[in-house]
Amino acid sequence: MISPGLNSRLIIRFGQSLGFCASTPSRVELWSNLTVDQSWHAFPFLTCGPDKHTLTISTADLPEGDYEFTARSWDSASHQWHWYGTTDNNGHVYIRPYGPSIQPEELAQLELVTQKQYVQTQLHHYRVPLGTTHVGSIETQLHSYVAFARKSSCWMTPIPGADRLQPDQQKWQLLLFQDRRHGNIHAWIAVSMPTVDHWMISHGDNTLSLNCENGQGHLIVASTTEQNVSGLMRDCTQYISDHIVQCKPDGSNKTPDSATASYLGYCTWNAFGQGVSFNDISTALDELTRIHVPIRYLVIDDGWQCHTNRQLLSMEADSERFPLGLQKSVSLLKKRFPGLLTVGVWHTLWGYWQGVHESLAAPYGHVDVDSVGLVDHPHCFYEDFYKFLTQAGIQMMKVDNQGAFQDLNLPFEQKQAHWNKYLDAMAQTIEKYALSTNIVHCMAFTPHILFHPTCKVPRVIFRNSDDYFPDVSDSHPWHIYVNAMNSLWTNALDLTADWDMFQSRHPFAEYHAISRAISGGPVYITDIPGYHDTSILSRLVATSVDGEQTLLRYQQQAQPSFDTVFHNPMQPPYRCIELSNQHRDHSDQCYAVVGFWNPSDTRQFSHLSHHGSAPNQEFIVNVVAGHDKGTVTKLHIDANTIGVTVAPLGCTMLSLCPIATLPHLSLSTACLGLVDKYNGICAIQSSQLLSVTETKAEFRVLLTHKSQQCGFWIDLPWSCTRVDFGGQIAPTDSWVWDNALRVLLIDMTSCSASATPSGSLFFVTLSLTKEVLL
Repeated sequence: MISPGLNSRLIIRFGQSLGFCASTPSRVELWSNLTVDQSWHAFPFLTCGPDKHTLTISTADLPEGDYEFTARSWDSASHQWHWYGTTDNNGHVYIRPYGPSIQPEELAQLELVTQKQYVQTQLHHYRVPLGTTHVGSIETQLHSYVAFARKSSCWMTPIPGADRLQPDQQKWQLLLFQDRRHGNIHAWIAVSMPTVDHWMISHGDNTLSLNCENGQGHLIVASTTEQNVSGLMRDCTQYISDHIVQCKPDGSNKTPDSATASYLGYCTWNAFGQGVSFNDISTALDELTRIHVPIRYLVIDDGWQCHTNRQLLSMEADSERFPLGLQKSVSLLKKRFPGLLTVGVWHTLWGYWQGVHESLAAPYGHVDVDSVGLVDHPHCFYEDFYKFLTQAGIQMMKVDNQGAFQDLNLPFEQKQAHWNKYLDAMAQTIEKYALSTNIVHCMAFTPHILFHPTCKVPRVIFRNSDDYFPDVSDSHPWHIYVNAMNSLWTNALDLTADWDMFQSRHPFAEYHAISRAISGGPVYITDIPGYHDTSILSRLVATSVDGEQTLLRYQQQAQPSFDTVFHNPMQPPYRCIELSNQHRDHSDQCYAVVGFWNPSDTRQFSHLSHHGSAPNQEFIVNVVAGHDKGTVTKLHIDANTIGVTVAPLGCTMLSLCPIATLPHLSLSTACLGLVDKYNGICAIQSSQLLSVTETKAEFRVLLTHKSQQCGFWIDLPWSCTRVDFGGQIAPTDSWVWDNALRVLLIDMTSCSASATPSGSLFFVTLSLTKEVLL
């Protein structure tokens, strides 16, 4: 297997190096015309380990042009070369020079409002007239694209493609594409306002029409020469927030202090569905407490309310399933389970799925629309509803079905008027009761809401995709892919992406657990009582200095790789879905995590490139989960890639840890974090490598959490002779040295005096000694 694989279509800049990896026990060669005269030659791979080979090709001397490659391996039994693939599925490499500053598409039929230059982005803002406007061909040499279409009134979904836009009658909100002429990246965003609906329709052959309902719309056309899709999206959404919808988030970008930010949670939905009862919840929490799973917040999903014909009858809980009432039920749960800090409930934006029953709606002005019970005064309804809930001890809300107003059979301006009143009522009531950081906006991934003032609070939680469906086997790769792609939106808008709940005992349990860990969003489970996998759940949390079990969580949203965005991984030839995130310690050292998810039922071979945010830094790559778990590899500055093997329908998680060096002592070492946790690098707060003598040194590390396996890599000719926890010598049986991997594993739980004097961090010091090599 080789990566990038055959059938790859790569655009690279002139002078960049091109890296390949191969996994085979045999000798392997790339066969390519990546030469000055485009004649075909063999490029031997360098063997760097058992079944592992790498190859780096410089393009510095190659002219601009289109190139191809295939690969072959040596069959020692037959003494012949074995060729991979066929002549019609060669990989393609398009070498393009860095061009001058680019201009986004000029659309003469539209009114240009303004042009704006960002550091890497050039942006044009157009005003779009009411009705349908055909804009013709957007690009003559389109390489690949992904559109974001409205799957329904409540969700958007990615539609990837290559070469030419395909005809599609779905409403596109965003189009991202890479052109083949220059390799530049472009974004077209149809901006929908609270009173104006705006979308794009693809007619095939790279042609689009713009469609506006109920007024004039706005079109953003932006381009960049860099392969930085996240930066392009952030520039576009920042402009829209500042100049069009005028909905700037207030405050800082710091992750809000809420239960979802710090703790593992439990949701009732996939465990109990609409039949959930107080006894069910008690049973679930009893079982989780018994096996020491630290659930700190509970979401009581659909099923707790009193309703008839799918309309809300009362603000009180259903008397059959919650005979004590909501307030006493919540009070008893918190008394019985002292670790339960927060209890939340579910409801829809208009109450229940078909709204509010006339008997409950009467004081607020009942309005029947398409058999949906609405109210004329949603502010009064929300005031009474949230007052009742907060007095009952509810501190968190999951507000569902928020986009459904688009489905009402009303003229556009009338349903928008209803919708905006409800959204405003919810937002104002949330602010009054200080619930903004404990609200989950669900079925709200629609442009009318994403730019609504609801989002003015930094890092407000938005469900990032349709539901987790545990019983639909082919839904799991798609769930990861859609969430990865929609993270382009949530990251750019400074929202917190909620990837939904998952079950820990399930064939795809780790598939989902790793994605939630990397996502930067909340992590909560929906296990059926008695069906748990503590080996997965224990890897999501770690022990803090105060003894609490909390999440190790990234402070920003994860981002899909460039290949995942523009090279559809979900269709043959399949590729891995790739997602990454970062942790920066107090000295601004960058640690990274990269996840790979195989969407196919055959083994996939992918590659990891050098981490772009620290180009002059060498890393230790640790396989945290998946194939080859526990192995470490040094990623050199001049090494372009390393190979990554991912099992069929499996996943692999890697952490990249910066190497600290003292060159004059030939000393190199790295802290790997808590290697028995998925997000173990998030515990690292600082590290310092100090020279003591020519043959002695100290490596000091501060961590926020502890576990049974804190890992360190120490290169030859150095080794560890002593470990200190907070000033106390750790017993030698608390740490294990693997000489082959050059990895030291320390059981931090074996010593009680492991905190700093201030008690805020764990302090670990390694005493290092230079070995005498014979």
